[in-house]
Amino acid sequence: MRYWLVIFIFLINLSANSQILNLGDPDFKGKIESVREKSNAYKNDWRDFFFDQSFRLSEKKSYRDNNLLEIVKWTYLDLDSIFIAKEAINGNKFIHKSYYDSNKRLKKFELYSSKDSIYPMIIETNITYNNNQIIKYDRILLNQRDTTVIETYMLEYTNDNNQVLIKKNDNRNISSETIILKYNKKGNLISKIIDYNNPETFLGGVRTWSSDKHDIYRIDYKYDKQGNWTKSYSVTWIWKHKINTREIKYK
Repeated sequence: MRYWLVIFIFLINLSANSQILNLGDPDFKGKIESVREKSNAYKNDWRDFFFDQSFRLSEKKSYRDNNLLEIVKWTYLDLDSIFIAKEAINGNKFIHKSYYDSNKRLKKFELYSSKDSIYPMIIETNITYNNNQIIKYDRILLNQRDTTVIETYMLEYTNDNNQVLIKKNDNRNISSETIILKYNKKGNLISKIIDYNNPETFLGGVRTWSSDKHDIYRIDYKYDKQGNWTKSYSVTWIWKHKINTREIKYK
């Protein structure tokens, strides 16, 4: 079970490279000094988060079985119309570039590896807005074999903006995906439901795929008064249990 949970977390972290659709955990808010995130299932696993003087995430240390597993560091550069985040994971470096229009709306995102600073690994482009809400964009995945996958995302919002429905397809028919994001009245993400139609993928250790049934995974969040989540829960058709608990230290 633990092996498949790790795969699911890795899948989500890959998606979190996207500046448009972030399938990782909700961003941190407010003047935070540090955060410790503890695993409910594995008592000797935890993650420590640290922040810079602008209260932006600057470092994450991940521990497994009381041993340091991974260090991730971030630095930032704001050039008005371009925002650059540099990420170092155990020495491997990545550059996230976000480009904005004159109205401060995102118009393109690129992810680079230190192995190739000329050609990006991921491009998010062709962003379509309805007022200030993104309703469509393309995510282009590139690799060294010159094979390109173009994922197209369509976003639909409820009138009160408390729910967003996202549908993803790709040009090679590898998989389709439906995501539902639910928010409370304060704009905090309280539930994330992922329906990933891919027989090669396990979500959260739950194999439910068949010709007429897909892997469906759900994560719920509970928040503190500052708008940061303190507890996360895994929810499937079988069970609901706590995943992580966060201890947050504010300035």
